[in-house]
Amino acid sequence: MLASCGGSGGGTNPTTSDLPAIAAGEAAGLLDSANPNFTWPSIDSAGQYRLIVEDAAGNGYAANLDADAANCLNGTCSASLESAYHGTELNWRVESTVDGQPGPVVEGGSFSSERSTELQPITSRPDICAVWPALDYDKYTVLNNIWNARSMQSDAWQQTINLEEDAAGSVIPKWSYDWLTESDGGTFDVKAYPEVIYGNKLGTHVSAPKSVTGLPETISELPRFDVDFTYTETGTAERNVAIESFFHETCDITGPCDVEDNRAYEMMVWVGVPELRNPGSTRAETGVEIDGRLWDVWIKPAQDSHYIAFTAQEDIADGSLHWNAFVEWTRDWTADAGVGWGMDPLLPEYCMGAIEIGTELWWGKGTFSLDRYDVRVR
Repeated sequence: MLASCGGSGGGTNPTTSDLPAIAAGEAAGLLDSANPNFTWPSIDSAGQYRLIVEDAAGNGYAANLDADAANCLNGTCSASLESAYHGTELNWRVESTVDGQPGPVVEGGSFSSERSTELQPITSRPDICAVWPALDYDKYTVLNNIWNARSMQSDAWQQTINLEEDAAGSVIPKWSYDWLTESDGGTFDVKAYPEVIYGNKLGTHVSAPKSVTGLPETISELPRFDVDFTYTETGTAERNVAIESFFHETCDITGPCDVEDNRAYEMMVWVGVPELRNPGSTRAETGVEIDGRLWDVWIKPAQDSHYIAFTAQEDIADGSLHWNAFVEWTRDWTADAGVGWGMDPLLPEYCMGAIEIGTELWWGKGTFSLDRYDVRVR
């Protein structure tokens, strides 16, 4: 099971028109095909249609269709999407653009579909947000996150995510990558963060419902999270192995692919530290003991007073972290000593969306196998 990106660079629901919906269209083959053909009545003077299929969490598929490509004939248009759908109950609709402005919305209907591992998020800002391949398993999502590939000067790079099953039947996320040499892109720029997500990442990927993951949740009400992990890797690359969480102003999680981005803080824990790169401009603390290990604390208040990172003084390729201990340390330190460094506090009412593990990649070639990743909530 593979998903690849190479030589090229999501979000919640698109904003719909406030104009009244017109009569619903019919979709053919909904119960017997993962790729049904959708039909809807054509809209006068429409220059573009946007076909949207989504689940209850707002994840799904979307396609922009020029009117000429929508197969409109005798008052009826039709189209299908290339990807197989995911989930049991899905909804669909069609938005239109008329004379460059939002036009009427065709309210579609609901249908059932077999679960697919190819679920992609729809994006509310397709002009700036690309949909990256993702693979789902259990309560996790593997994301081929190439968020800064645009900083590459060459298009010869590649990155592929994969799911494999070991002899015991456990699913093992893996990825391979080739981000060329230090001179092929911005020397100080992270190019990508292939990762495994537990929870709700920026509103674009929800690995499982809150009833399963316990997320999103406010800091003041967080249950206990323990993160068990083991990884192996090959190659020579300037990279880290980092576990991180984003915190949001509310538990209605949104991110950079939305009209309003309510990210409030980012906290990273580097369990694998690269040779040359540091996570911030300032090492504010050194030798801090958290969860029985020693860490250095990095910040970059001149660039981002809502960011903090911990680096392990000894790499951890096989271990367990009490995640709340890092959250609580950050909350307390940013409200006290961090003020003197120009940091803003991590507030108890902020909402943690997900716990993610991945490799930030600067340059080089290699493979990564996440032989164990288990987030335990209680």
